[in-house]
Amino acid sequence: MNKWIGVILISFVFIHFDCKSKEVQKFYFGASIVIVGYADADITPYKVGAGYNFDKNFSIEVNSFKFGEKDLFFASEEFTGDGYSIEMLAKYPFGDLSLYGKLGVLRWSEE
Repeated sequence: MNKWIGVILISFVFIHFDCKSKEVQKFYFGASIVIVGYADADITPYKVGAGYNFDKNFSIEVNSFKFGEKDLFFASEEFTGDGYSIEMLAKYPFGDLSLYGKLGVLRWSEE
């Protein structure tokens, strides 16, 4: 059963280390995986994304998620999920650090 749920995401403001040069790169790409600790995991959860910097303070990101697969303890069915998100970032750089916040939409399905 597919269930589509739209969620407005408001991320908290985080500080991250900015290793880029002073010149702002326009396009960027990224990927991440999650190592899970349960034994019946068949699919490794991952996220793949791309973004575009309008300037040093504003950018937009598009991400695709695969939440993995898990057998539920109390049911005979497996749970799988995937989704995508679109996010706007506002950044405030100071020195080698940046403060940023995200506002976006996440849509996923679960089976």
